[in-house]
Amino acid sequence: SRGGATFQVTDINKLTSNTFSVYGLTQTSWAIATGNSGSFSGGEKIVITDGGNVGIGTSNPAGALQISKPSSPVIAIQNTSSITSGIRGDFAWYNSNVSTVALIKASAVTDNVGTNLDFYIRPVGGALTQAMRITSAGNVGIGTDSPASKLNIATSSDWGTAVTEAITIDNTGSGGNVNLEHSLGRIRWKTNGVDGAVIDAIRDIPGNGNNIDIAFFTNIGGTSTTLAERM
Repeated sequence: SRGGATFQVTDINKLTSNTFSVYGLTQTSWAIATGNSGSFSGGEKIVITDGGNVGIGTSNPAGALQISKPSSPVIAIQNTSSITSGIRGDFAWYNSNVSTVALIKASAVTDNVGTNLDFYIRPVGGALTQAMRITSAGNVGIGTDSPASKLNIATSSDWGTAVTEAITIDNTGSGGNVNLEHSLGRIRWKTNGVDGAVIDAIRDIPGNGNNIDIAFFTNIGGTSTTLAERM
């Protein structure tokens, strides 16, 4: 016994070698299979467990939905309308009150191909808010939906606000030689894979306290790959 009865649909020629079957996989789970009804083992396409988990390509889903495939599994969302503006499709997260708390939105741009990806979050006690956009040109906007460069960060602060952090580099390393200075973080510009300029935050010997220098480097020019400290 497979743990329950089997419901089976054969093809138009009533050949049992080409069927659609629903059956009890175990005493507590059900499966949907296609193909050879004479050998169910390994032929399950969809499994629903007693815990409510759904497995596609697996008989033992580890979460509410698990999709398994030997290579390149894909989840596809298709808007069958040819659109030049508007929404192609969403991934949405809801709370227990069925209110949207997070959202990824694919929006059409100009033609039936161009697409922006918009990321929405919901602050505590607030409304759903767009936090980031990746445009069809590859620009990333944080705090803005019209990034003018590869990375555009927009912040807003009131007059009198002392600190509004836009970018934070936090070095948590603690190993190595404490008698040597070390880099806390680096911003680098490259051209065709070659370093062109670097800004480096360098901490003095840790025993001397949190003494930090900002060093500016540029390429020495020509065909060189060497950087020289300028300031």
